[in-house]
Order: sequence, then C-alpha cells, then structure tokens
Amino acid sequence: MTIKVKIISTLCLFFTLTNFGQVINPSFNSRENYYCNIVKIERTSYNTTIYFKFAAPVNGGWVCANGDFFIRDTYSKTKYKLIKANNIPICPENHNISFEDKSLEFNIVFEALPNSTSKIDIIEDEIKGGFNFFGVNLTTTSSNNSSSNIQSSNSNNECDNINSISKTNKPDFKTMLAGVKYAVIVNRAKINGHVPAFNALVEFLQGMGFEGVEYLGENYDQPRNLCEEVWVEIHFGYDLEKFYNISMTFTNMGTDYSWEFSTSKIARAGLYNDPKYNFGQALRDMYGYTKGTYNSYYTMQLAKKQTCWTETKLKSFIQSKGCDKIEGIYENTGNSDKMAKYKIAVRKINGTYYLIYLSGAHNTGNWTEGEIKATLEPTATPLFYKAKWVMADKSENSNYYLTFEQGLFNLLSDDNEKQLYIKMFPSSTDNIANSPSEGASSGTGYAISSNGYIVTNHHVTNGATSIKIRGVNGDFSKTYIAKVVIEDKNNDLSIIKIDDPSFTSLGTIPFIIANRASDVGSSVFVLGYPLRATMGDEVKLTNGIISSKSGFKGDVTSYQITAPVQPGNSGGPLFDDKGNIIGIINAKHVGAENASYAIKASYLMNLIDLMPTPPKLQTISTVAGKPLTEQVKILKKFTYIIEINQ
Repeated sequence: MTIKVKIISTLCLFFTLTNFGQVINPSFNSRENYYCNIVKIERTSYNTTIYFKFAAPVNGGWVCANGDFFIRDTYSKTKYKLIKANNIPICPENHNISFEDKSLEFNIVFEALPNSTSKIDIIEDEIKGGFNFFGVNLTTTSSNNSSSNIQSSNSNNECDNINSISKTNKPDFKTMLAGVKYAVIVNRAKINGHVPAFNALVEFLQGMGFEGVEYLGENYDQPRNLCEEVWVEIHFGYDLEKFYNISMTFTNMGTDYSWEFSTSKIARAGLYNDPKYNFGQALRDMYGYTKGTYNSYYTMQLAKKQTCWTETKLKSFIQSKGCDKIEGIYENTGNSDKMAKYKIAVRKINGTYYLIYLSGAHNTGNWTEGEIKATLEPTATPLFYKAKWVMADKSENSNYYLTFEQGLFNLLSDDNEKQLYIKMFPSSTDNIANSPSEGASSGTGYAISSNGYIVTNHHVTNGATSIKIRGVNGDFSKTYIAKVVIEDKNNDLSIIKIDDPSFTSLGTIPFIIANRASDVGSSVFVLGYPLRATMGDEVKLTNGIISSKSGFKGDVTSYQITAPVQPGNSGGPLFDDKGNIIGIINAKHVGAENASYAIKASYLMNLIDLMPTPPKLQTISTVAGKPLTEQVKILKKFTYIIEINQ
C-alpha cells in the first residue's frame, strides 16, 4: 500500500503513533502540517481491520492505495495479505481523494490473524521504508468511561474481550541469557565422588556472570519473575577415575524452553584443581562465554489471556449495572508458598464464569491485573464448578474445584488443599442490584431486506438463547423466531434473520442506507421501543441534531446526537431528515443531558460486505421529501421489537 500526499516527493507519510509500537519511516522525516493516527484495530474470524484518521496539510493533499501492502506477526513472521481499502481509492488511477485542511477517516482490511498473535508489523516496503510500523501491540486496553449500552438489561462491557497472547518465541541461547539474572541447579551430587562435578558447576555459573547461583531445595526463593531465572542440570557417567558422557541442560522455567550442551571428552575424577583435564574444563568447552549484563528487554514473556478489567473498573461497572449473586471481588483468606493471597474477580462473560486476577501473586512480574486466572465449568450440582486453574507459570491445571456459598467460595486444589475466598465486593451494605446475565431483555431492530434480514446491536443479541421479532407489518401479537447471521463485537453490530416457517416477507424496504458521513447540525430522528414495561409497545419517536461526528471520548466510529434514547432503544435506526438510515443507536452518556450515540452506517455496510451472501439493499427511497409525520407512518412498520430469552 502507498499513502500519497502531494507535498512530498517520496510518496510516504509520517505517522504519529502512541502506545501501539515503533514507527519506522526512513524516507520521510518532516512532521509539519499533517498527521495520521491509528484509531483502532479490529480482529474477527473473517479479517483484520486497521482504522486510520488522517489530517491533511493546510495546502492540500491526496490519498490512494495499492495492493503490495501486508501485515505480519512480529514473532513468527507469518504474512497476511491486503483484502481491500475502504474510503480511499486504488492507485494509480486518476481518481485520488483530494482535500485540504480536513481530516479523512479510512480503514484497511487484511486477512484474519490467529488469536495467538499479540504483535504485528505493518509493512509497505521492508527495504525502502515508508508506511511501516514494527511491534504494534494488539493487547486490548481500555479506560474508565461514563457511557453505557442501553439494552434493557444484561449490558456487556468492552473489557469482557479476552485477548490471547502467546509466550515469547524461543530465542537463541545467548539472547536468553541476556534476559535472566539467576541460575538454579536442579540436581545434586548422589555420592561423594560427584561433589567435584557440582562444585565445578557452581564456579562455572558464577564465572558466567549470574547475579545469583543456588540449589533447588527447601531454601529456594522463587523470583518475582519466573522468566528471570534458568534451571541447570548436569548429567554424566562416572567411575572412580573419570566422568564421561557429560551433558548440561539450561531450562527457562517460565517458558519451559531448553538448551542442551554435551561433550564426548572424558574428564578425570578428583579435585577441581587437578592439573589433568577436569570437569570445569569440560563445562567451559561446552559453553565458554560469559552471559553479559542483564537486560530486561530480553526477558521472555509468558502466555496469557488478558482483559482490560481492573478492580476500579469492575467496581464502577457493578455499581452502575449490577451483578448476579456470585459475581464480584473475592480475596483469599490464607497465604502460603503453594497458594498466594490472591484477590480475584468472578465475572460472567458470554455465559461462562471466569476468575480474573487482580492482585496478590508471588511472581508479580508474570501477572497483569485483568488476566484470566481460571475458567469455570458447571457440573450437575448447582454452584459447584470444575475449574481450569492457571498456575503461577501459566500452565493450566484442570484438577481444581469451586463451591459457592453466600458471600464466599471454597477452592479445592488437586492435592486436596482447601482455600477459602471471602467476597469483598459488593458487600452487604453496598446496595447493588442483582442483574442476571442471562435474563430476559429487549431491544430494537430494523429491516434491511424483504427476506428477513434485520439489524440490531451486538450487545442485544450477545449470549442470547432465543431471539424473537415482534411488530412485523405492525402486528405485535405475533412473534417470529430469528437467529444471528453475522456480528461485529467491536462495533456493536449484529445482523439477524427471521428463521420461522410462518414467515413470508417484510415487504419492500422504503429507505436506503447512507454510506456517507452526515454533517454536524443535520436534523435526525430515532425510532425504537424503550422501557416497554412502563411505556408500552407503541413505537417511540425522538428527534434532534448531530452534535458531533465523533462519539464518546472521540470515537470516530460513532455520532453524538441530541435525540434522547433509553434502555430498549439499542439497535434502533437513526434517520436523517430524508428518511435515510445514517446510524444505529447503541449508547447514551449517563453523565450528560441529551448526549446519545449511534454507530455510523458505513460500519454496517462493511459488515454486510462480509456476509457470505449479502442481501440486496434498497437503492431508491420512497419516503424522501415526505413530511416527518408521513415518514414515521411508513418507517415504523420496518422497526421491530427484539426480544431476548423471552
């Protein structure tokens, strides 16, 4: 891919990038007058989409793309091809986008990345540079916010996204040594004749430059970071005169990677200062170099499953949304060498309970707040779970069990050691409402084709065991069964389809989906079914204007609008004054008046493009030019109640 700007001859663009990775751009160094940022990166089973926002220079610029661009896994170097670019044309045709003193939002779609990929390189040209980024971190991060999805119940949070991060690929031995501090000798002398060999090993390791050398045993002190030490074993044959078949193995205990050395030479038995070829010389012949100064840059990282939950975020979320009877924050009452004094959150995500690490690990250098500590599997006994418990070294042990009681849970490990965890939040005085994560709820949706395709929010249908559509052709006494066809968790979009033998047609769609962005100040209106328990099943109209072309905290995927919305409006249509669909309602600002949010219709079009058989969309509007009252009479027949688990 080439990003072209008319003020530079090398046709390359400098990017300002924060918290994503290192930017390499040797062919262009000017940073004046324009910038381009990565807004976000989306990963689905279909593709990988990178969103950009480019601010043009004051004297104008033009942008286009070509197909020689790729991304690759930073560690494995596996490459993933460009599929398409959205909102910018293909070079070198003469229809480049020209603009000045404005910003341009575009995205580039690549092949899907595996879940194990944690860092990527974005490459235009490895030799000449240009549009290149190296080490772009894909770890999900989030900050506290005051926006909320406005489904009637069971709202999810972006921190429920679980990002699988692979352990560091195995480096060469010298690189591994640069990232460790300590050596631990695993085996010991079995007879007195072995003692000179182990004395030689201690002196050899000290001479290499380890900060500490010790034997594994009762006095062994586990380091803060398991990857900062290497375990060492020596093996040999022995008789009263010589050592033979000598080998030495170094194992990084965090990653379980090993490096083995051996020699066919025979070392004479006896004292270490024996002038004959001895065991110490054999070790030096196998590896005769010092390890060099410790550098944390080379310390390897363990595999993990990471969320962006923190204790503060969880408390804030539970205070505003509630939780079910076992969700909350728990603390271990004991503390031993085998079991740390963990503080853990219980959180239900997509129907599965997870334990999320908050604090308390012995090896704190290997644990990050928000990591998955265990996955719970239900059994035939209520409130009794089998746990896939993640050990200190990130290995998984399936021989753990949990039982929940009022305000606590008991953890039984594979060696029958019992740990008691007390629920610390919410406490009996916090007055937090229960919010069962699989309870009944409802939202809004609207038709996009006559054969039963309907758009709503991902947070409306997520985890649903049943989906029903009410209000087809204005009949609220009849419900139709529907199923999810495709969804986009990152943009909170879901396309469902009526899958019911009694269904015939939704009729001719009277509106079109506008793929172009609308301007601030444009008149808009919303149709939906909010707060049905008190407001009834009649469609509700609210109107206002677009107050911003970006959503909460500058999210470029959304509009901010002044039309009021409430729980139940989620997934409803946002229309412009011509009756065109320009967005999908999904959130409101809980701390501000008249601040609601809608996902831009262009992101819906991207999702429709990914469908195996996209529906045929309407290209002619039959409501344009009609007064609002007439538009509503027509449009409400294509706006439906979405009932979840009812």
